[in-house]
Amino acid sequence: MLPEREEQLLAELKWLRHNQADLDARLQRVEDSLIFRLLRAVGTFYRSNFQIHGAASIEEYRAWTGRHLKTGPSYNPAWAYQPVIAVHCDEPAPSLQAQTYPHWTLDPAAADYTAELPSSVILEPDALARAVAAIQESRPGVIYFDHQLIDESGDPLEPVFKPDWSPVLMESCDYMGPFVLRSREARDGVLHIPEIGYSTRTRIHCKENLPVPTAHPLASILICTRDSDLLTRCLTSLRANTNYPSFETIVIHHTGSEHDKPIAEIAHAANVHRVTFTGAFNFSLMNNLGARSAKGDILVFLNDDVEPLDPMWLDRMVARLERPETGVVGAKLLYYNGSIQHAGLVTWEMGGAGHAGRFLTSSEYWPWLNATREVSAVTGACLAIRRADFETAGGFDTAFPVNYNDVDLCLRLQERGLSVILEAGAVLQHDEGQTRAAGVNFEERRRFYLCWTSRLERVDPFYTPHLSQNDESLTLRG
Repeated sequence: MLPEREEQLLAELKWLRHNQADLDARLQRVEDSLIFRLLRAVGTFYRSNFQIHGAASIEEYRAWTGRHLKTGPSYNPAWAYQPVIAVHCDEPAPSLQAQTYPHWTLDPAAADYTAELPSSVILEPDALARAVAAIQESRPGVIYFDHQLIDESGDPLEPVFKPDWSPVLMESCDYMGPFVLRSREARDGVLHIPEIGYSTRTRIHCKENLPVPTAHPLASILICTRDSDLLTRCLTSLRANTNYPSFETIVIHHTGSEHDKPIAEIAHAANVHRVTFTGAFNFSLMNNLGARSAKGDILVFLNDDVEPLDPMWLDRMVARLERPETGVVGAKLLYYNGSIQHAGLVTWEMGGAGHAGRFLTSSEYWPWLNATREVSAVTGACLAIRRADFETAGGFDTAFPVNYNDVDLCLRLQERGLSVILEAGAVLQHDEGQTRAAGVNFEERRRFYLCWTSRLERVDPFYTPHLSQNDESLTLRG
């Protein structure tokens, strides 16, 4: 017999599955209503134009530090591994002398790890102890912390939360910061300690690298559609705003509407290949079908409500795929008002995956929002992948007809040792919601969770545990 609570949960699960179709239909009617669309538009405008800035965000962060910035692991004499840490500084700084970990020195000759301590950096008392506690089971070559910016009086201004090791982000800025521990031995591995380890008044400045490809392999742009107006706008924009010299366009025509004849005529007039698909909407199945007709070595999946804003968008994405370690590349997608619709998907968020930073233009709490970097996943609204990798992975999983198909593909590529890159230099506009109805099907959410439970129950390695998990607003957690 199941315990009473488990029986209750099982009953609730069965009820949800039984009533999902009705719930989806009701939700759709609400989302299609005039008042809901008006409120959504107002919300988008508000979040885009009235973000928390200045004094309000400073006070918010200072309150957060009062709750969260506490002393971490104290020195434990029983630790099996107690490395000597040499800290180079002009003179022993008070914050170094205040460390709870005693095995530090100014002499690098006797050290296991070394670090530079600029005069502008003030260590938290437990910084070295946190590092040593974290490496009891492993010996990484590099260790870095989150940190915070302070004013002239030493009061907190804002945090600098960081992702785990992100070599692509490192190319545009030294995001690790001014205080990093490095092993004197040749060791692999980079360890990020997601806690405030020190304070400084020096900001990190990023300079975006805009890559260009060394070659121009044929790229096949695949567009699923059943709307002639959206298709016309998308194809017109592609022709006008794509400098890449070698691409073909394949339209996957979802038949069965009054748009059938216009779509066929548009595809013919534009001299693009048209593949027909009949049946219930299935993003995965449609794109897999289109990919079989593609001739290109690069596949680019593009929604029909997406328009390029930067003519070099495809060059940037193809250039990233020239690196053998890169598996998938996504673009930065903006709403019509310039706010972010997509700048990388975060697992662990929104009960599955979320667009962290949606409706924002920047964030004091996540300065990497507009930077090219590794991410866990990118949206299928604009996703580029080598044809060979797509085929090896088995394409999109057709068990995810509407949602999570893009995230699932990205996670499967990462399991093969390939990275997923958000290319911030590729910028397009996405009128999200015009292609299909909003909402997430219960069965898809359940299936996705069962497939990726271990990944979804831990913090996204390219995000931070200190920001919101239940929404996409990049607000402080707790």
